Amino acid sequence: MGIIAVDTWQGVKNVEIAGVEPTEEELDEISQAFPKLETSAEQETPTENMPPQAQAPVDMQPQPQVAAPEITQEIEDKSFRFALG
Repeated sequence: MGIIAVDTWQGVKNVEIAGVEPTEEELDEISQAFPKLETSAEQETPTENMPPQAQAPVDMQPQPQVAAPEITQEIEDKSFRFALG
């Protein structure tokens, strides 16, 4: 006996089969137990209604490192100073 993973619209389900690979009869039972979700013509893929510039791949360039400004003054607010320690 073997166990195969079947990708369904409910997520991945484990199905027990008789051998190493499922037979045609087992495949028919699996397709009846986990029917495919019908897609309608009204449903759109997320990229169909996006402008062309949003569909283009993004050129990832490293951003230059910016040094944080050095703080030379004391914190004058007592409650803020207390919170920082």
